[in-house]
Amino acid sequence: MLLDLDNFKLVNDNFGHLQGDALLMEVATRLQAAMRAGDTLARLGGDEFAVVLASLENEAQALYAAERLLGVLSQPVRLGDREIVPGASIGHCLFPGDGDTAETLLRHADVAMYAAKAAGRGMAVGFRAEMEGSTAEDLRLLSRLRLALASGALALHYQPQVEAATQRILGAEALLRWDDGELGPVSPARFIPIAEESGLILPLGDWVIDAACRQIAAWRAQGIELPVAVNLSVHQFMQTDLVGKIRAACARHGCPPHLLELEITESAAMQSPELTRRQLAMLAEAGFAIALDDFGTGHSSLGRLALLPVGKLKIDRSFVADVPGSPSHETILRAAIGLAHELGMKLVAEGVETEAQRNFLRHHGCSIYQGWLFSKAVPAERFAALVSAQKAV
Repeated sequence: MLLDLDNFKLVNDNFGHLQGDALLMEVATRLQAAMRAGDTLARLGGDEFAVVLASLENEAQALYAAERLLGVLSQPVRLGDREIVPGASIGHCLFPGDGDTAETLLRHADVAMYAAKAAGRGMAVGFRAEMEGSTAEDLRLLSRLRLALASGALALHYQPQVEAATQRILGAEALLRWDDGELGPVSPARFIPIAEESGLILPLGDWVIDAACRQIAAWRAQGIELPVAVNLSVHQFMQTDLVGKIRAACARHGCPPHLLELEITESAAMQSPELTRRQLAMLAEAGFAIALDDFGTGHSSLGRLALLPVGKLKIDRSFVADVPGSPSHETILRAAIGLAHELGMKLVAEGVETEAQRNFLRHHGCSIYQGWLFSKAVPAERFAALVSAQKAV
């Protein structure tokens, strides 16, 4: 197995190398405690560890062992006065089926670990022969993405956020789109993980914020003054100069801060709760609206949630997809709506595609939604036309 800590660079960059070293020592201690007699644990360098497990009979046992290691790294670590959750991605392979030399086994475990990170981090993935081809394809995609960013070949589309009762447009979420000359349209689910792994996510995130501020200012000149939500990756969110960067983008284009809504996923917010609280407090003080995205998927502490300057919860589309009809998801939706009301927050339901879903949300007090029932994400000109048509009516 090869094990790589998730977002370790952010710890060094934001907490300092001494705290980074302390984290590595705690991780090593935890991993060592989880080893069996006869197992081997080694730190290869940086935040990468190798594990050799003997006497396994099949891949199921390997996966069980990997998930056990992930489990010991899912508990918070206190670094000074701060608390973070280490998290890791693991790639594993088996001798002799996946290779019969140390070099081959290490390479294949590395390929599998890259696949685990690309799939969303925090998981274990076993090697498959077809992964080697996909790694080459990832490198090609990364090269094309760098070119697209440099040449201005990216675009923002805007999905309306609408009032459930009246279908009135209340705002929009800016979503990144990439239509490559060689690759054709590339899904964000495909290129965002690669951008995160390569570090390209930071200049990519800067471009998105700048483009959104520019568009907000352009719409204001047309008489359209609506808030626009922008997603922040965990890498962006951990930057010490984040607030200054966003304020500079607003000033550059004449975008009022209150019209730029910043979204961070629940799972990202819970990675380092104390840092999250400080960062969000500075953003709110600067006048930006804050939303917690993918609510319900990140296992956040309700006590901590109540302390964050969050004005909006966005409930994940996975809970909306099966209502009405799924008693468990109906219960989750009703609970989320009640929680948002008790905390004085707005609630937005994502992924609404049917009238039955909209009616369920309206009936239980969720007043805002976004989804294909009203409109998919559209270019800026099309969004402005939708708003103008409503104004005309």
